[in-house]
Amino acid sequence: MNSKILRTYGSWTLGLFLALGVAGCPKDEKKADDKKTESADKKTEDKKPADKPADKKDDKKKDDKKKPTVAAKKKEKKDEKKLDDADQGKKPPADKPPAAISDKLPETVKKNPAPKDWDVFYDDVRQYAFAAPKGSMYTTDELESTISSDGKLSYWDIVPPSPYEFTIDFVSFKDATLTQDDLIDDAQAWLVDDDKATDVKFDEPIQINGRSKLVHYDETLEGGKHQKGMVLVFTDVTDNYMLFVDIDADKYDANDEIMDGVWQSFTIYGRTYE
Repeated sequence: MNSKILRTYGSWTLGLFLALGVAGCPKDEKKADDKKTESADKKTEDKKPADKPADKKDDKKKDDKKKPTVAAKKKEKKDEKKLDDADQGKKPPADKPPAAISDKLPETVKKNPAPKDWDVFYDDVRQYAFAAPKGSMYTTDELESTISSDGKLSYWDIVPPSPYEFTIDFVSFKDATLTQDDLIDDAQAWLVDDDKATDVKFDEPIQINGRSKLVHYDETLEGGKHQKGMVLVFTDVTDNYMLFVDIDADKYDANDEIMDGVWQSFTIYGRTYE
């Protein structure tokens, strides 16, 4: 054979062999590594201890912990009841309020209704007017009096119909020298003299306008009867007016708004005071 061809063939064969050997080795090593890893994993798994059967005693203990005892159940129910009572505030039955609370609650004051109609009482000479609930009984008179500069004192005594249980006294007289505070002193003296009051207490006066003041008062009559009321004093140039509205103390709260309506109705014809 031609030596050139052999050399060529030999070189080609050697190159192919080397190529196959070099390319094949890494691939075989990778597979070997995989097998070693799998084998190691398998040995590790073989060495793992087998799961022990569950201990019946341990299971029993766990079950005992889960199941509450009779005493625990009773305590639980008791705690639930306490919680319910706290949430509900231990509310009593709707038809029976607890005495301890009801004794402390103030009774609601039932107010008398406002009159649908009013009677007007007036004097064309002295030019005053005021109102009282319609149907009121009254007496009026003009008395001789030294406290009036003209010697005459005009007087009204008025008793409204039921359910209004207050009384109204109205006094007018002339004296250009008197102030509103003077009239308040006169009003206190009038209560002692006319009502036979043994103890009269006046609150601080309330200024209504430039010509008038309102004073609330308490008085004790002979025999110990207690009354509450209000008096409006009014000065007008030469004329002076005192309008009293009073009632038994225990009936005051039910009638005070109607009583206010009486003194608020007082007016002098054709004049406005600020």
